[in-house]
Amino acid sequence: MEEKKLFAEERQRHIFEHIRKNRRATLTELCEKFNVSPATMRNDLDEIQKQGNIKRTHGGAILVTKTSYESLHSDRIEHREAKIAVARRAVELIDNGDTLALDQGTTTYEMVSFLGEKKDLTVVVNDIEMALALEKETTANIIMLGGQVRRNYSSVYGSLTLRCLENLNVDKLFLGANSVSLAKGLTTPNDSAAEVKKALISVSNEVIALVDSSKFDRVSLYKFIDCSEVGTIITDSGLDPEILEEFRANGIHLDLVSK
Repeated sequence: MEEKKLFAEERQRHIFEHIRKNRRATLTELCEKFNVSPATMRNDLDEIQKQGNIKRTHGGAILVTKTSYESLHSDRIEHREAKIAVARRAVELIDNGDTLALDQGTTTYEMVSFLGEKKDLTVVVNDIEMALALEKETTANIIMLGGQVRRNYSSVYGSLTLRCLENLNVDKLFLGANSVSLAKGLTTPNDSAAEVKKALISVSNEVIALVDSSKFDRVSLYKFIDCSEVGTIITDSGLDPEILEEFRANGIHLDLVSK
């Protein structure tokens, strides 16, 4: 059963890469390419859609981009009310004079609008849009990491990005995640994003994860940290009480905020 699951996850990764390169694909095309039945392909597309990377259409799927579906400036971001509440709470943990790293993501982006009142901040980012917003809305000293641009995500990644981080030291890292599981940790569907997250974690004194409640009890392909290694996980009050109890029983610090 585990082997079947791993095989399905690997196939789904290749399916997403095909859609990413072509920006769209039909169900017939995907079934032929990956030699699976329409029912299996529909299940695969449903799983990929859960990660927010594609959007199902009647005849197949299209690539989700920030401009078409999850723009950082758009009210169409899923669970935005919860993300804003989580971001507001995260900013309360920041002291004047802190050196921060803001991981790429829609929830961490929401922090920017609350950072204007903080003084003498230094903020490390790997997201181009976030850097521009910080410049416009705050007085922070902004360090933009270099690297290869990840198209449609406005972020950078790769060996150059990792080298940029080698000699940095950060007080607090505000980390995003696609999925959170007590058993599997914090995960993301993209290996390059996972490597950048690991590098950010390695140079940070304190790790604070920002994860809305919809992402709990889910697992993506690439793990980048165990839940026990995160200082605080900030989430919203929509979290299932049983999941909350399970995390707290295992010594994981969850900070719940009201939407």
